[in-house]
This record gives sequence, C-alpha cells and structure tokens, in this order.
Amino acid sequence: MKKIGFLCLLLLPTLLRAEERLPQTEKVQSIDLRILGLQYNYELPLSRLTTVGLHGGTGSDLSYHNGRSWYEEKRSNWSYTIRGVAGADFWYYYNLNRGARKGKRTLRNSGNFFSIDTYYVTPAIYSVNIKGTKHEIVVLPNYGIRRVYTSGWLIEARAGYGVGHSGYGWENGFKWDFKVGYSF
Repeated sequence: MKKIGFLCLLLLPTLLRAEERLPQTEKVQSIDLRILGLQYNYELPLSRLTTVGLHGGTGSDLSYHNGRSWYEEKRSNWSYTIRGVAGADFWYYYNLNRGARKGKRTLRNSGNFFSIDTYYVTPAIYSVNIKGTKHEIVVLPNYGIRRVYTSGWLIEARAGYGVGHSGYGWENGFKWDFKVGYSF
C-alpha cells in the first residue's frame, strides 16, 4: 500500500504539468477586412475552450445580376451596399487540445470552431443598384476555421444557416463569410 501511495506521489507533478500544457483560449483583439467593410473584434475567454466576442464596424452586401426582366433590356450589373454592423459571438474551439498534442499552432485561438453569431445591421449608409434596405437582426450558428500566423495576420472562413428579421419580415438562409485581418 505504501508503494502505491509513493508511486502516486511521484506521478502527481507529471499529471499537473500535463494539465498545464493544455491550450487555453486567449484574449484577442483584431481588425478584419471584408470585401467592402472593416470591423474591429474583441474576444474574451470564458473557459479553456470557449470565448465571447464583440464586433462592430461596416459590412456589405455584394451581388451580381445578369438577366432580363419582362419590362427592360438584358442587363448586367453589380449591386452593393455598405452598412453598419454591431454584434456578439459565442465561440467553442473544439480542436485546440488535439492541435496542441499534434504540435500545431494554437496561437491567438487559431483552430476550428462552432459559434453562434448575433448581430444588428443598419440600413444602407451607401448603396448602388439596391433600394430600400432596412434594419436587420440576425442569429447565425456557424462552423469555421481560423488561422493566426506568428506575424499577426489571420485568415478566417465560416459558414452557417441563420434566421433574421428585417423590415420585410422573417427571413432565413445560408451565409458564408471569409475575412483577412490582423490580430494584436
């Protein structure tokens, strides 16, 4: 019995050090560029694998139409708006432990995640070929991938299916997002 107690006492520091090596989510501030927008993000750890984030700035809608309606000639044109955006995210990084065990970088929450993004979008600040934009409130569950490099540059891609309410009523649909930014 004394031998088992002595063995446990010897292994205890090793087990405690193994726990210390597990990755931890970090406080991250970043600026990201979108197709026609710029946003500031602040992410704060809630636990070892979860964070809550706040974001705000400008966002955009971009579309291309190539077609003809019954009352006009065939036309091709781009449509876009620039709008204000403010929101909050809840993130769960499900693969930080596995990435750390494999020796992959988990710097500044670099990993794969599930998130729930809620945000408010203002009517258009500036628009071309789009009329009558209204306020929107959106809830969007996502799956995403974020990679932050040692220089601070980050790449993030996410996709999800969300539900929102605008001045036109309830809407839902698929959304994908890609951003390039800088984390500090």
